[in-house]
Amino acid sequence: MAFQTTFLQSRRMGWKRVVLHLVMWGLAFAFIRYFLFKQIVKDAGWATSINYTVVFCQTVVLYYLIGHVFFYQYLYRKQYLRFISSLLLIYFLTSVTNYLLFERFFDYQVATKQTSAYVTRIWGILQPNGFPGAFTNIRVASWVFGYSFFMVVILLGAKAVKDVIGFQNRAVQLEKEKFELERGKILLENENLSLELNFLKSQINPHFLLNTLNSIYVRVVDVDEQAADQILRLSDLMRYGLYESNTEYILLERELEYIQNYLALESARKGDNVTIRFDQAGDFSQHYIAPLLLISLVENAFKHGVNKIRSDAFVYINAQLTDDLFLFWVTNAVPVNTPHVESQSKKQGGVGLQNTRKRLEMLYPKKHELHIETTPTEFCVTLTLQLAPRLKAA
Repeated sequence: MAFQTTFLQSRRMGWKRVVLHLVMWGLAFAFIRYFLFKQIVKDAGWATSINYTVVFCQTVVLYYLIGHVFFYQYLYRKQYLRFISSLLLIYFLTSVTNYLLFERFFDYQVATKQTSAYVTRIWGILQPNGFPGAFTNIRVASWVFGYSFFMVVILLGAKAVKDVIGFQNRAVQLEKEKFELERGKILLENENLSLELNFLKSQINPHFLLNTLNSIYVRVVDVDEQAADQILRLSDLMRYGLYESNTEYILLERELEYIQNYLALESARKGDNVTIRFDQAGDFSQHYIAPLLLISLVENAFKHGVNKIRSDAFVYINAQLTDDLFLFWVTNAVPVNTPHVESQSKKQGGVGLQNTRKRLEMLYPKKHELHIETTPTEFCVTLTLQLAPRLKAA
């Protein structure tokens, strides 16, 4: 497949290649005109001129027909029988063409009495054997090859060598790209594994903790509904992070619920010191997304934004789904005169923006855009994802 792709790409002719071909044909014409036929045809001038013109035209047509059609359609696709059959057909049609041409040349010299020893000799070889002579007579076959295919074989040989070298170079490049892709994938998997291990090492037994939270919820729900609600949200956050996110894709609606639970806890923790707003538009129940992909964008807004501001802090989040296009942007206040530095640390329970970029490149290649805009007072991250609706998570 790589071999076929390489040669199909090589057929795209830019202006440099056009110039190269023109130079090649100029040299070929000079060789035929001033060397090949000048040595063979030493009699009537008309015979020399018309023969090198015929040979040059045949060379051009046969080169492009065989080298740029038969090579790509049959030879490089390993359809050898069709390739050989096509060559035999071209050989026969060329021999018939030569037979008819020399028949006209002989009639011309008889009519004009401008005798050509070359035309007379060749017609004396062709005429007795007729059209099948190219397959039945060795002298006819040798002449047809030398007359019509000599230059073609040389040029096609050079082209074949060039194609093979191009294929080898492309194959090496593809292997290198494949190696780099696999290497990047392994590094990302190792990084994610390290994050998961660091998170798990820092936690109490998750089953014990969830059960404890449920017990506390039962005791608190009749006393303080607000506190009970926060416990319930925290329990849901942990359950999502520990169990539901262990899949390749999760329902987009569920991922956004996780974001809302996180925001509710942050809002309760910070009170009136931070304005938190979450807006959404669209039907999120039919599309799936990689789990925990959005939370780092939200965490970043708090860690490097509002947590460092005493007043007028805000976090605005908007999620919008139109057809299969998902837009998610987070805008947060930043400390005045303090440059924003993107988090690259591997803290417990989360991933930085750099890891989010890597995940996007691996999971949504050419289907995402991540833009960051910074002003003296605001930091905005905009994520655009092309999502495909799925019947169920992969």
